[in-house]
Amino acid sequence: MSKWNLAVIVIPVHNRKAHTLHCLGGLKWCLGLPGWKVVVVDDGSVDGTAEEIARCFPEVDLVFGNGDFYWTGGILAGMRRGIELGATAFVWLNDDTETSESSLRRLVSRVTANPNEMVGASPWVDETPMAFSSLHGVGVAASPGERLRVDVLAGFLVAFSIEVVGKIGLPDADGYPHYAGDSEYTRRAQSNGIELWLDGDAVVKLQGFKPYPTVAEYFWGPETLDLAARFKRTFLERRSKFRLATQKKLDQLYRGKVLGMVAFLIRLCLWAGQIGLANRRRLGRKTQISF
Repeated sequence: MSKWNLAVIVIPVHNRKAHTLHCLGGLKWCLGLPGWKVVVVDDGSVDGTAEEIARCFPEVDLVFGNGDFYWTGGILAGMRRGIELGATAFVWLNDDTETSESSLRRLVSRVTANPNEMVGASPWVDETPMAFSSLHGVGVAASPGERLRVDVLAGFLVAFSIEVVGKIGLPDADGYPHYAGDSEYTRRAQSNGIELWLDGDAVVKLQGFKPYPTVAEYFWGPETLDLAARFKRTFLERRSKFRLATQKKLDQLYRGKVLGMVAFLIRLCLWAGQIGLANRRRLGRKTQISF
């Protein structure tokens, strides 16, 4: 990498100290190295994450939030810090992942040479590439040796140039505070002429990955909550995948305002049916137990 280039790796974190320190341990090769900077955005952690980072990895640039950033807000704050530092390329990296020097160098070299591209690493779970990115609404995975053109990238490990930021702006942390911030930003990039690629020769391994619960599982989660609290937690809180404001915007992003609204209303009906069916099953189990 030329000495006038600076790749800024942005890592949003919150109360996952073990994951965060493990992730940073894999980045020791670039800490303090000219041309690279790691920015960790600690969104109000209370588990000693920031203190351990400062002690073990003093080269890391720490940015602090108050707990309201969530994923997209953390990425936004880290990118703003990167712009202050003079970033010519950005790398998004989740802290519950593990990647290699060769994968990071491969992605950054690619977007440095091709500033009209965003390139994502292939996410692996249990030694298998998984379909987290999509092409025409269908999930796709890239194996070693494959390089796939896609229309959405998952944000586990994504690289792009400062030229992309100049063209499309920064992530939308208000519309997509936690869930789908990566989908919106990469889709926005594609709609503005940026090519999205999934690189099977750059790998990011997901640590402790668990499939996201269904809307019914999430809604009926903690038994101690009343219905109003369940509704708020599931459909109104900023961190929820099922946040109504985010889902509406996401449907319209993919399908346009009219068809997107139709899809959103259909989604609401399906969710209501799933939650109702799960409740009947819950009540049935309780009745059996009572006998």
